[in-house]
Amino acid sequence: RSIANSLEERNRWRAYLVAYAAALLIGLGCLASRLVAADAALRAANQDLERRVAERTAELTRALQQLKESEAQLVQTEKMSSLGQLVAGVAHEINTPLAYVKSNVTGLRERVPEIREVVRGTAALLGLLKKETPAPEELERAFSDLSTQLEHLYAQRVLDDLDALTHDGLHGIEQISELVNNLRNFSRLDRSRIASFNVNDSVNAAFLIARPMLRKVDVEKRLGELPAITCSPSQVNQVVLNLVTNSVQAIDKPRGRIVATTRREGDDAVAIEITDDGRGIPPENLTRIFDPFFTTKAPGSGTGLGLSIAYKIVASHGGRIDVRSLPGEGSTFTVILPTNPPPEPAEVLAPGAAHEAMAR
Repeated sequence: RSIANSLEERNRWRAYLVAYAAALLIGLGCLASRLVAADAALRAANQDLERRVAERTAELTRALQQLKESEAQLVQTEKMSSLGQLVAGVAHEINTPLAYVKSNVTGLRERVPEIREVVRGTAALLGLLKKETPAPEELERAFSDLSTQLEHLYAQRVLDDLDALTHDGLHGIEQISELVNNLRNFSRLDRSRIASFNVNDSVNAAFLIARPMLRKVDVEKRLGELPAITCSPSQVNQVVLNLVTNSVQAIDKPRGRIVATTRREGDDAVAIEITDDGRGIPPENLTRIFDPFFTTKAPGSGTGLGLSIAYKIVASHGGRIDVRSLPGEGSTFTVILPTNPPPEPAEVLAPGAAHEAMAR
């Protein structure tokens, strides 16, 4: 009986183990089926996610390309806008020398008949002298007429007037040519970098182009001896012109003052500093002045792209822009440009990050 009871108990536990094993196998089967289903669902979800990521990436790529194209168009639009604001004043600057060139040419035309008479009298006298036996009366008359004409010519200082008129006319034409050349340099679209460019030339050209805006502003230029740098001259011109334009627009007094300073910055960089005595920039706006479309001007009087464009151009040359400003006292913008920029365009930080970097 003891052995039978022991065998019966063992058989009972064996049955329990068989039932437990069967239940465990069933549970594992269910779990395996669920895992297979979950894996299939996960694969499907991954494929869908990859497809959506690819579509989103393509959309972002297209948006980025469109943004770059729009940015390039906005840069050119701002450049043309700044030039357009100066066209009226530059037209006046061209009209002024053109007016006295026209006046001088008119004066020359008025003097031509007197010179023509002298030439005619001289030709008549030479014609008589070439004859073998000229009539004394005709010779005396021709000599007397020519003497009278020459006396009149010298008395009226015709030759001196001609010299002065031609000198002034040439000076006016040179002024017109200088203005036209500077306008052409500012409006060209080249982005190539050339060597041996002196930023002093950029400062002089910018103030020449902006001269119509500077009628109520005293300009002082402190240009130092600078090495040549490698840069895109038209882009550096745009930066300086934008800074000068901003300084002029910030001056809210009857007579303002702008100081342009250039100097060496260490052994491998140059600095361009534009200082004005305008209304200054509030501290809360200092971190935003380089943001695109940010402006404190009245609606319709500015696009808010000038400083943003200047910032990106300087950053692409491997340089930076520092700003110091006190409300009511004025602002100073300092552009630091390396003599040899990086071969590839430098990474352009966000304006806020750039301000923090400048603060550090």
